[in-house]
Amino acid sequence: MGLSVVIYKGLHSGFNPHFSEPNQLKNLTGEFKTVTYNVAGLPEFISQSKPSVNMPIIGKKLSQYALALVQEDFWYSHELQEHADFTYKNNPVVKSSVGDGLGQFSQIPLVSEDHEAWQDCHGIIGDQNDCLTPKRFSFSKMEFAPGVLGHVYNLHLDAGESAEDEIVRSRQLRQLATYIKTRSEGYPLIVAGDFNFHLEKKDSADLLPYLEFLKETGLTDACYATHCSEERLDRILYRSNPKVFLTAKSWNVENDFKDKSGESLSDHEPVAVNFTYQINLSPEEMQASLVSYEREKFSESLQEISHNQ
Repeated sequence: MGLSVVIYKGLHSGFNPHFSEPNQLKNLTGEFKTVTYNVAGLPEFISQSKPSVNMPIIGKKLSQYALALVQEDFWYSHELQEHADFTYKNNPVVKSSVGDGLGQFSQIPLVSEDHEAWQDCHGIIGDQNDCLTPKRFSFSKMEFAPGVLGHVYNLHLDAGESAEDEIVRSRQLRQLATYIKTRSEGYPLIVAGDFNFHLEKKDSADLLPYLEFLKETGLTDACYATHCSEERLDRILYRSNPKVFLTAKSWNVENDFKDKSGESLSDHEPVAVNFTYQINLSPEEMQASLVSYEREKFSESLQEISHNQ
């Protein structure tokens, strides 16, 4: 479609759609690289890294990806945003003195966003103090092509290794699964973030709730799909649908997020997945998708106007 070429021409090299037929989105293929990264953005006197110095470096390094989802962007969002070279940027939501730490950066169009608070947390003094920060998960719509949408979730689950922490994480997974079934039924998905699982432990109580979550939502862990060699706290999951087929081609722990002295920029290492996708829509299906999309945008605009009055 000529319209598709006009909209996506000149995008960042991390997102490469290949248009095979001029009159329909049939067998359109492309690729993009996604990264999830806990940037350790707590205030300097609390953080285990040097966020005021590291955030500009992190922002520049994130810019090599088509889609970057970050967690713990609590205190230095301006520094990170200023140096992250992306077309689309969504900031953490601030409900108190500190935000939820969830940031989305994309070269692929992101057309809306919501942040949902977890219904459960554990730890005010001790057990990683999770209840002191307003952790959430975020929802965005990503536009592979005009009218062809996928949904993106960025999350930060409860930390800690106590039995209470494990129970809270299982509840948070159930909450997210319910939300996905309600909001994202039938859509292709990318779900990524800091899951705080220690699945490298054979007796991990997180394993069964996690496997149930994957089954209930139809998601695939990119680490498992690519036969990765190690378990990580940070994970990237995905799901296809009949019209947008996603494949995880590679999974990597990125090892170049270091300062000049070779020190890591965060207490986490970023995890990246290279995705390929294929879209198969007839002209009639494409037109129907565009009409449905425009109606949805109009409805959202009315809701926003009503909310602001």
